[in-house]
Amino acid sequence: MSGVPMVTDGDAIDDKPWSMDNPMRRYRARPATGSRVCLGRWRSGGVFLRTLAMLAKVPASEDEIAPLWFQAAYPDWSAEKARKWACKALKRGAL
Repeated sequence: MSGVPMVTDGDAIDDKPWSMDNPMRRYRARPATGSRVCLGRWRSGGVFLRTLAMLAKVPASEDEIAPLWFQAAYPDWSAEKARKWACKALKRGAL
């Protein structure tokens, strides 16, 4: 797909120590290229899902990141549906 940046080795190298330092966090946001923000979600079994969003600032809290992750991962969903799924995911607790 054109226009979709590949995940680099540097991305993976950056994400692993962060996840080890923050074992109770399920969502992470960090700057990407341009004005894009990389949003990450850890799933059970050690699966890490990344998506990109155009955001004015990099959100810090999981309560902010989770609905943004769902909106970016499922662009055809309404904001309300993304928020509901984010709430469900956050209630499931830590990995």
